[in-house]
Amino acid sequence: MKKLFLIASVALLAVSCGHKEAAYTVNIDIRSDIFKGQTLYMVNYGNGERLDSIVVDGDSITFTGNVQEAVPAALVLGGSTINRVVTEEGNVIFEKVEDFVYGPTFVLEGGDITVDLKKKTVTGTPLNQVVNENNKALDKMFKRYNTAESEQQRNDIESEIREFSKNVLEQNPDNLLGYLVFVRQMLDLDMDYEEMEECLRNNPGFASYGKVQKALETAKLRAETAPGQKFKDFEVEYEGKAQRLSDYVGKGKYTLVDFESVWSLNFNSQAAVLKEIKEQYKDNDNIEFLGVAVWDKPEDTVKAIGDFGIEWPVIINTQNIPFDVYGIAGVPCVMLIGPDGTILSRGLQDDELKADVDKNLAK
Repeated sequence: MKKLFLIASVALLAVSCGHKEAAYTVNIDIRSDIFKGQTLYMVNYGNGERLDSIVVDGDSITFTGNVQEAVPAALVLGGSTINRVVTEEGNVIFEKVEDFVYGPTFVLEGGDITVDLKKKTVTGTPLNQVVNENNKALDKMFKRYNTAESEQQRNDIESEIREFSKNVLEQNPDNLLGYLVFVRQMLDLDMDYEEMEECLRNNPGFASYGKVQKALETAKLRAETAPGQKFKDFEVEYEGKAQRLSDYVGKGKYTLVDFESVWSLNFNSQAAVLKEIKEQYKDNDNIEFLGVAVWDKPEDTVKAIGDFGIEWPVIINTQNIPFDVYGIAGVPCVMLIGPDGTILSRGLQDDELKADVDKNLAK
């Protein structure tokens, strides 16, 4: 495998330095009715620029064009709306999702490239053959990681993933093969700010990508609002009235703050966990609950409050503000904030969240 990485690096160097325009064909094998009628975009996976698009009307589509130098690429399914259906049992079904990356990332370079969305493979050109081998190796490790039965097993597998990524990066510094592995490690292992900075010191070229710049900024925000730090305030307006986070937290009581969105697949289950905790501590005056609606249209938030019987106050219409303040990577994200406004925990769910609340309120 090491020899293959080195050969690929030389091939990439030749493509990048020549800057000769080369024709590409990207054949995409779909074989799913989910995509029919939807717009599939091919985007630059470094800066998010949309390179091409096509409306899916069959089992396969093809992008053709020319490229001066190889760029990281991904496929994004866009133009969909979110349909949230609440069944009689109270379950939520999401029929469509808006703008998400689907399938494997790949290198857009001259030649014939085949992307199989069902198998999640990319083949055809020399660089993409290596990308595919890297993806397969990482997929196997992440599958073991996600099904590990103990924390020790997860830690051991995470070490394997980091060692694999380190080897790829050492042999592919500042090129696209290294970049794609770095981004996957960055996103899937939730690298912290210090880890990212260290990697970028060794691969400074990665910092030129908009995706990395945004991730580094987000990681820095997470570090600034990690457990042990004071909460950061923000203000939004809804129906002509200003709402601040400081209206509810840091006022002498513990506050469980749930940053949530109605389209989140875990919205229903997360609300159920918070209801259980609220019921457990219904006679305890030392804890309060707060919802923060992110991304949602205000009317959707109001409807969800009624549908799910949310009994605690909710700050409505924050849109992206919590992400810009706290570097939240996704929702739901729950924070336990102490009586003096210190963040005690963030990102815990289910039993871990319950145990954390129990531990802090027992003090």
